[in-house]
Amino acid sequence: MDDDGLVINISPTGAVPEPSVITLLSLGLLGLTFSRRKVR
Repeated sequence: MDDDGLVINISPTGAVPEPSVITLLSLGLLGLTFSRRKVR
């Protein structure tokens, strides 16, 4: 019972920053690729 509660409390807090960073990195890479393609 206690373990389940701890996991539920930690999962949302730890999962929130991870996807945001991944999305920022992915968007940055996409921006660089598009900018390079436009220049060429």
